[in-house]
Amino acid sequence: MKKIIFLPLILFFIYSCDIIIPVDNYYIADTLNSNQIDTQTAVKKVLVIDFTGIRCTNCPSAHETIHELQDVYSCKIIPVAIHGTGLAYPIGEYTVDLRTDDGNEIISTFGINSIPIGLVDNYCKNSLLQQTAWADAVTNVIDEEPLIKLDLDNFYNSSDNNLEISINILSLSELKSELKLCVFILEDSIITRQATDVAPGYIENYVQMNVFRDAISNVWGDDVVLNSLNTETKTYNYSVNNLWNINNCSVVAFIFDESFKILNVEEDKIE
Repeated sequence: MKKIIFLPLILFFIYSCDIIIPVDNYYIADTLNSNQIDTQTAVKKVLVIDFTGIRCTNCPSAHETIHELQDVYSCKIIPVAIHGTGLAYPIGEYTVDLRTDDGNEIISTFGINSIPIGLVDNYCKNSLLQQTAWADAVTNVIDEEPLIKLDLDNFYNSSDNNLEISINILSLSELKSELKLCVFILEDSIITRQATDVAPGYIENYVQMNVFRDAISNVWGDDVVLNSLNTETKTYNYSVNNLWNINNCSVVAFIFDESFKILNVEEDKIE
C-alpha cells in the first residue's frame, strides 16, 4: 500500500475528529474527542459509501482512497463501508461475516455485482462510481453551501443496550422537494483477514473501518416533514447488538431529496 502523508497536527484540532493512523498496512481510529465541527455553524459534509468485501483483492486500495480523502478534507468526509456480494462471503480462513440484511438489500437493489464501487453524496444506483472517480466527485461537491443542518445526539444505556438518538433537522433554504432521512449505525476497528493484490495475497489482521452494521431508520429513508419554522426533530430508540463493541460504534445520519442527492450528512460517536 502507498503511505499517506498527514496534514499538520493543527488541522486535527481545528476539526476535532478521528485521526486515521497507519499501522502495518491497515488503519485504526484514534479519537481526539467526540465533538463535531462547531454546532452553531452549518457545514456541508460529504458521504462516501464504499461497497466492499473481505475477499476482494482491490478493496484495500479503495479503503486507502477514502483515507486519502479524509487526510485532505478531515471531518468533512463521512465514509460508510457496506460489505456484500460473493466477495464478502466468509470461506476458509476468511471467517468473519460483515454482511447485513439491509446491506444486502441495498446491494441487490442497486444491482451491484462487482466491487469495489461506491457513491459520493448520492443514494442512487445510477450514480455508482468506480474508485478512481471518487476524488473528483468529492472535489465537485465539497465546497457546496449546506442546504440542511443536522444536529445529532446519542444516549446509550448500557444496562439494556438501548440507544436513544435525537436528530434535529434545520432547513437553511426553501426546499420544495420531498426529503428522506437515513440513519445508520457503524462499527470501527473490526479485525478480519482481508484479501489484497499484494503478496502473499492477504493481510491477516486487517482493521475494517466504518463498517455498516444496520439501518436504524428505514433503509430507504424516513419521510422528513419540515414545519413552519423549517425544522423537525426525529427520535429513534434502537437495541444495540451486544456482540458489537459499543465503544467503536457511531451513528451516521443523512438527508437526501427526490433526486437522491444528499443534502448533508453528520456522524456522532456513541459514548
